[in-house]
Amino acid sequence: MEVLIELKKFLQAHNQINRGAYDGWLESEVSPCNWQGVGCDADGRVSSLDLSSSRIFGPIFGNFSSLTGLDRLDLSTNSITGELPDDLNRCVGLKQLNLSHNLICGALNISSLTSLKTLDVSQNRFEGGISMSFPATCDKLTTLNISSNNLRGSITGLFDNCSSLRYVDLSLNRFAVQVSQGMDGLVQFNAAENDLTGNISLSMFPEGCKLQFLDLSGNHLFGNLPNSIANCPGLTYLSLWGNGFDGKIPPGIGTIPGLEKLILGSNNFSREMPLELMNCTALNYLDISANNFGGEVQGLFGKLTSLTNLKLHSNKYTDGIVSSGILRLPKLTMLDLSLNWFTGELPTEVSSMTSIKYLVLAQNNFYGEIHPVYGQLVQLQVLDLSYNNLSGGVPADIGNLSSLLVLMLAGNQLSGEIPREIGNCTSLLWLNLAGNKLSGQIPPEIAGFNYVDSEMSLKDCRDLEDRILKGYGIVTPPYVQPCIILGYVRFSRNLFPRPSSATGIEGGVVAAAARGGMGKWVGLQQCRRYEQGLQLATMWYLERCVTLIVDQVTSQPWRVAEEALPAGMASGSPNNIHEMENWELSIDRNTKRNVCWELSVGRKK
Repeated sequence: MEVLIELKKFLQAHNQINRGAYDGWLESEVSPCNWQGVGCDADGRVSSLDLSSSRIFGPIFGNFSSLTGLDRLDLSTNSITGELPDDLNRCVGLKQLNLSHNLICGALNISSLTSLKTLDVSQNRFEGGISMSFPATCDKLTTLNISSNNLRGSITGLFDNCSSLRYVDLSLNRFAVQVSQGMDGLVQFNAAENDLTGNISLSMFPEGCKLQFLDLSGNHLFGNLPNSIANCPGLTYLSLWGNGFDGKIPPGIGTIPGLEKLILGSNNFSREMPLELMNCTALNYLDISANNFGGEVQGLFGKLTSLTNLKLHSNKYTDGIVSSGILRLPKLTMLDLSLNWFTGELPTEVSSMTSIKYLVLAQNNFYGEIHPVYGQLVQLQVLDLSYNNLSGGVPADIGNLSSLLVLMLAGNQLSGEIPREIGNCTSLLWLNLAGNKLSGQIPPEIAGFNYVDSEMSLKDCRDLEDRILKGYGIVTPPYVQPCIILGYVRFSRNLFPRPSSATGIEGGVVAAAARGGMGKWVGLQQCRRYEQGLQLATMWYLERCVTLIVDQVTSQPWRVAEEALPAGMASGSPNNIHEMENWELSIDRNTKRNVCWELSVGRKK
């Protein structure tokens, strides 16, 4: 008990205000076993200590080892700083250690903790290699998460003798070696966003492979994906996005009956998908974007009846939207065919897509008018037809889309006035009509917007995407009413009259749109509607690192100042999602880092 009192005083000294539950530990009590966060064994010894989310700031307490019965320590989700104290290495009875989501730096040295079964130090600032801790600590280790740090060096052979290891997450570090880690016994292996190189050998997937989750995205891997992937019949998630794989996609993937998510985008795979993929009856998410696929969209896609998300963008497809059957997929909620070579009129067969929430046909060669049938897709949250050769007017039927969050019609030849009915799209956050031939006055019905830009890292984008893929929400509804909704609007490069003080509400809308100064207040119920819609919306924009998310702010909504923008980037907002993508690419070349633009929804106290 004396040690816990010492711990309490230590934490109080470093945290003068806004303390956690430890502040309520009563020294007058006979035993600490009833204190919040404290657990005891049958003999009354302290066996577990949970100080997670306790608003702790400052260094780690340096006397945990005096709790000789301690086998579980959770200090996650605080603001702990500094390096690991030597004392932690003397807690030799620890079986579970969670230091995740802090600001701990320095070397990861826990070589004496040989009883560990679970170790989570993710989302910190550890740096250097990990050889001082592994394989020393892995005799009993089943779960290892060291993701989102600055760790680097070789991992070759470090886990070879970790016979109990089942779940490994090395993602978002700087490990830079060839992949030699065998998958024997592993259920989950995540090494995304590192600097891994080389190819994947046949031995990576041995007979009896137990893998259910494999993520090697965002590395520098190349060569063929071995057909031995078929040795992992329990695989449900496979992501190889953002590497240099080439050759044919192995037919062995089609022998994995429970595969749900297959993400092969941004590689150099050959242009034909294996017909065996039709055997993957559980497949609901397929991404083969930014590869070498072209010609007609294969008919096998239309036979994957469990698909909810299909990403074929940034390829060289020219035909087959209708004949492939993809517009008849009964569960499809997301379809992205942008950045291809499709031509002809917009397909009216979209009318059969009763579940569609994302429809992205941007940057193709479609021409003709936008058919009113697009206003009948009442589930739509994102409609992007930008940068085609569309003509005629904006159909008033778009006003039927009460769930619409994003409407992108920029870079076409649309003419006439903006229909007042768009004001019925009360959920609309992102409106881009720039670069057309629209004229007349801006309808006052669409005057309820407030817009802001900000910058976030690729790492943050990927973390957010991981949360969504795992089923977590991204929007925290405000606890007080009202909340302010922020978004983006663009009307430039049209034929609208120049705004002046004499133009009334319409002119005011144009001027305010140019400044990003319009706003609307909504209550808690509508904020929750945005929460539900934004979860899906974020998934599409994250692919190009353009994110619709919610940021709770305690004061006025904030903006990125012009001087804070990266070199070569003008102030103000981009015209469309592809212009944002070009910005990101130029920044990556110049500064060796990726950025994305974040559409924020905030609240006032």
